Amino acid sequence: MDAMAEELKLTAGYYINLSDESLCGPLMARLQSDREDLFMEGIRILRLCLTCSPQQKMRAFELRIPEILAERLSSPNISSAAVVEILHTYSGLGANFSYGTSHLLFVRLPAILLDLLSVEEVSVTDAALGCLRLFIRTPHRLAQVTDLFKERPDRLLRLIDLMDASPMACEVACEILFFLTDQLEALSESSLPSLILPAVLAALDNPRPVAKRTSLNFLASCCGSEKVLALLIASCASCKDLMAKRLLDLLDPAEDAAVRILALNILVALHKRGFHLFDDRFLSHTILPMLARLCRKEQGVDVRVGAAEILTVLIDDREDLQEIASYCDQLLVSLSAYLRLPSLESIQLLRKGPKGQCSVVMSLPPCRVRLPSPPVKNEEEEKPYWHIFKPQSPHKRRKEEPALIAPASAVVQCGQELKRSAFLLFSALASTNEAIRKRVGLISGVVEAAVTCSTAVDSRLAYAALRLLHSLSRSIQHLRTVFKEHNVWKTAFTLLSLSEFGDPKLAVISSAILSNLSIELSSCHTDLVQISLWTTLVTLLMSSQEEVVINIVWTLMNLSYMANPETKQKIEEALPPSSVGALLKHRNSRVIICTVGLVRNLLHRTPVRDAATLPLPANADVTARILRRMRGHAFPETSAVKKAPEDVMENTYSQELLTLLLTLLADSADVAVLEQCFCALANVAVSARGRLLLLANKESMDLIKRGVLHPDVQVAVPAVTCVRNLALPEEDNGKEEVCYLTGADRIRKLIDLSFMTSLTRLLGTADAQLFARVKEVVHLLNGSPK
Repeated sequence: MDAMAEELKLTAGYYINLSDESLCGPLMARLQSDREDLFMEGIRILRLCLTCSPQQKMRAFELRIPEILAERLSSPNISSAAVVEILHTYSGLGANFSYGTSHLLFVRLPAILLDLLSVEEVSVTDAALGCLRLFIRTPHRLAQVTDLFKERPDRLLRLIDLMDASPMACEVACEILFFLTDQLEALSESSLPSLILPAVLAALDNPRPVAKRTSLNFLASCCGSEKVLALLIASCASCKDLMAKRLLDLLDPAEDAAVRILALNILVALHKRGFHLFDDRFLSHTILPMLARLCRKEQGVDVRVGAAEILTVLIDDREDLQEIASYCDQLLVSLSAYLRLPSLESIQLLRKGPKGQCSVVMSLPPCRVRLPSPPVKNEEEEKPYWHIFKPQSPHKRRKEEPALIAPASAVVQCGQELKRSAFLLFSALASTNEAIRKRVGLISGVVEAAVTCSTAVDSRLAYAALRLLHSLSRSIQHLRTVFKEHNVWKTAFTLLSLSEFGDPKLAVISSAILSNLSIELSSCHTDLVQISLWTTLVTLLMSSQEEVVINIVWTLMNLSYMANPETKQKIEEALPPSSVGALLKHRNSRVIICTVGLVRNLLHRTPVRDAATLPLPANADVTARILRRMRGHAFPETSAVKKAPEDVMENTYSQELLTLLLTLLADSADVAVLEQCFCALANVAVSARGRLLLLANKESMDLIKRGVLHPDVQVAVPAVTCVRNLALPEEDNGKEEVCYLTGADRIRKLIDLSFMTSLTRLLGTADAQLFARVKEVVHLLNGSPK
């Protein structure tokens, strides 16, 4: 035995190849020795052999070394130092080695580790926690550890008790709790939830920044689940004030910047979830200015990105906070610096930052598409919802992120992150307030950078840039100026054309931008009409994403508004009645409403533009040029009276649309759908041929009568308008009376159908608009002036 000791001492501190039997033999003998000192020397050499070598680890399993160590671990006379060495060896065997964690012995090891947590020796519990963390970070072992906690909840209680034992125990315990957040709801019947939150809050006093960050990550992961958060808050009602104090103490400027960012993120997340630890005044006067200061260029890149993301979430649905933020600490100036590449000093701050730093845990909601106001009235805008996700697990981060970033690529990568966070915050600032929208759009280089980055390879950066363009597209001023200068419509249309190959979110936001650009007052309206986009738009109507379908139909509706016959004909050629019918049967009511609005515009008779009847302005040439630019077609300065346009209801396409409308009217009970349908029928009733088709169809007149008597004013007003258009004593475009009814015949027909009785019942309405319209129609039917 002494000879073996001498031989091992000679090899101690040197790398031993376990495949070399001449060196491996003495090592194996030492590991099986009953002498404590020999075993300790052997296992220390073994740990050195296993360092960063999958081949050595595989050879160790072939030599059954893990089983030998397991037998030693189960010995009743084993010392604490030997237990620690064995656990460290197991950690080395399983680290970055999938075969190790899948070995049969490692299947039984988590239960042994959890039992070792009851040992009083701090070194043993730290080693057991470190080894247990290895299993937590291994996806196929996480479920096993979770089941062990479910079987014996007292193990979780012991884990919580260990948080005060040492900084290492606190850090690992919080990380384990972080991964077990989803399982806390299953333990709601026990007393554990009432003990977890106080222990985690106590860990925030730990002097180690890493322990603070892991504790904050656990709280952040709880914010991701409303049920878990409500469970913790309800079970520890007395901890609310303590939580507020602990988190607010972490906002001290002396704290690590990463810790402050995580604390701010949790405070904002809790506030959004409805757990208010402070009032709105503290939010606007303390939290918001602090985040604005953290956006300054002297901060590190990670801090600036995190602060911008938290601010975006904070102000996204708060117009009052958006206005305060736009003037707070020169935030717009600080954000404009995000568009430039960061300095090497800020990169070094990021690279030298503490390990284990997590990004902000609260994400932005998906794009809430705010489209331009269509003919639809009182449409309810989608309610925003907040989606909070867990920080990426450590094993996933290590697997995806490169181990070392070259300085040049680090600058580019950090520059993209800065731009992405700036675009998102700019977008939130400009989402509702027109004054802020103008200020953001006038910042030098903002729109140009957004257009450039909207086609970036990184889909996250492209999406952020498109969100900013979408917010700015709500401004008529920007639609007429910067959007025209940078050809934003080309970018949106190109991304839509390639949407089937890219990120689905990009298709949604691009279609929303295109719908805003297509409104009549936009300078891009003419460009969109002139290019051959109809086939592409109709193809996108087959998209599986409902938001894309809604936005495309809305775009078609905007382009068809007050359109000339040539434009309407192109739409009719690209969009057959069968496609319109399919859209009218869509499961989403918003798609149906937008489609009826499109049909309403297609059935609208283009007004005769007669320059001779218009008042001549002082500067007719300038006015004509402005009108040409706005309307997108030649507007003659002097011309004779134009020929009246052809009756829109003469063609078969319009008649098929009328049939679809009547079918929808008979089947639908949605107020918004009925309103749009009757508005479309009112357009049909302006046409001589349309009047004949409606009056000759008893079912259509019954539907109109039902609309007149509808209890909702929004439906009754357009229905009465339809009756008014049927009764108007207008000339019948010179058609023969054998084909078209005269005005007197139409009035007589309406009276015979008992419309006078129905309208008389509405004279007692309290709605002023409905009363005025009913009064006008009653006078028309009586044959007297209104």
